[in-house]
Amino acid sequence: MLRSEVGLQEEGIGMQGRESESAWAKIQPEKNCFRYYAIAMDDDLFSPFRITMSWGRMGSRRLKQLVRVFDDRVSAELFYAKKVKERLRNGYVLQR
Repeated sequence: MLRSEVGLQEEGIGMQGRESESAWAKIQPEKNCFRYYAIAMDDDLFSPFRITMSWGRMGSRRLKQLVRVFDDRVSAELFYAKKVKERLRNGYVLQR
């Protein structure tokens, strides 16, 4: 299923041809919690599908990013759905 995994990287990798993309926010001022999470699924030039996740504190210029590459669309969609479910469970709200 998972063919390769690229570790944490600084934000700034440009991508084209995004198929699915969503951004989430968790804002709790009383806990000083201002979090951002985005996930995108797209075709890759060298492999069938890749999921890119980025997260961090809102307003920060140093967001973290993780890219995972999948051999088939089904496993990529399952992973995407799993991450969306985790965000909902953890109190994030869909932004776009």
